[in-house]
Amino acid sequence: SVHDLVGDAEQPGLYGLGVKSIATRNVKRGEVIFHEAGPSTDKPTMHSIQVGVDRHVAIMGEGRYTAHSFEPNTLVKIYEDSSHPIDFVAARDIEEGEQISFDYTTTEWDMGAPFTDAVTGKTCQGFKHLPAAEKLARLREGVLPSHIMRLWIEHELLPQEGPRDGSVKTGE
Repeated sequence: SVHDLVGDAEQPGLYGLGVKSIATRNVKRGEVIFHEAGPSTDKPTMHSIQVGVDRHVAIMGEGRYTAHSFEPNTLVKIYEDSSHPIDFVAARDIEEGEQISFDYTTTEWDMGAPFTDAVTGKTCQGFKHLPAAEKLARLREGVLPSHIMRLWIEHELLPQEGPRDGSVKTGE
């Protein structure tokens, strides 16, 4: 196995002990760490990953214990029509014992459970809420899935709460 779950008193959890996912060996950039699947919902939850414009997958496996980081060591690859629509892939070489993390703002447009990032003190609430410079940085890094790109374009080009049916409202 590439990773394992370990107890961590600094992570929130039951009885003061949380769980985190760590690398059990050195992991090479591009290596799939694990696949995820779960039931679909149209609303975000604390343990879901957005995989489409109006689709979230409730993470039932070990991905639930993957930490957020604004400087992550993994990225999430989304395969919309797959039995396991989510892959966690090493974004860089990861050393044995290192905590597995990804940037939640790369998959979530508007999070169901925003929080304050412990390392930076910045609020993590979804891509929609990032400053323009950070949105552009993620675009240039090539880490944005198609649903985030679509929502971003719609948000910039269409009036708030604009149509999602593919039509574009034009001035008359």
